[in-house]
Order: sequence, then structure tokens, then C-alpha cells
Amino acid sequence: MATTIVASALTTFALSPDGSRVRFNVRDDEGEVSALDLPAGCVNQLLMTLPRIIKESLRQSCGDQSMRLAYPMEAFQLERGDVGDDGVQHYLLTLQTEGSFEVTFSIKDKLLAFVAQTIGNQVVERGEPVHPAALNS
Repeated sequence: MATTIVASALTTFALSPDGSRVRFNVRDDEGEVSALDLPAGCVNQLLMTLPRIIKESLRQSCGDQSMRLAYPMEAFQLERGDVGDDGVQHYLLTLQTEGSFEVTFSIKDKLLAFVAQTIGNQVVERGEPVHPAALNS
């Protein structure tokens, strides 16, 4: 049977010397300390899953399917990345919030141009995401 740790706070984290593992330190309501030690690859899986978990949690707890967590963007950085094996130029788009939260996306040149055009021409009022069907490459 699996051990369940009911944490009330994530206190700190630590990296192994070679960066291959991450240890998440937590505290429960009684002040007891526990830890979860994961390979770095699992942390990436967790990162990719967390936005969906948060969105579903908000929607379920509020009873409103339009709810989502939105971070106020403070800055961005756009850098030229590598040319992919397909010969397409990629760019690195980093979005930053106040404090230390940032996320970087790799984006192909045609999609970047489409995003810029879309922002310039239309803002969607809580609609569905825009998927540029013509940009399948």
C-alpha cells in the first residue's frame, strides 16, 4: 500500500549535486517534515501536468468551467533559436511574471508570425484557443 503524506506546505527544495534529482521538502499541520525525492525527468512531467490540475481544481471548486489561473505578465524575451531538422527557424519566447516565475516556449517562425498577426487583429473574449490549422508544419 502506498504511503500518503498530507502536506500543508511546500517548504524548500534541493537538487542533487549532478542535477539529476530534486527533493521537495514538505511540512504537515503538526510541523512534521517529509520529503519527496524525484528524478529530474519526473519534475518535468509534473510541470507539464500542473497547469491542467490547477485549472480542473479551480473549475471544480468554483463550479465555473470558465475559471483558470492567470499570472500577470511583467516581461518577455524573444530570442532566435536553432533551425530545426526540417529547415524551419525556431524562436525562444520567454514569458515572465513579477518575481521569479518564467516559462520558455520554442515556437516556429510561421506560428510566431501568426501569433503576432492575431494579437494585432483580434482579441478573443474568453473563447476557445486559436489553432492555426494552416500551420501544420
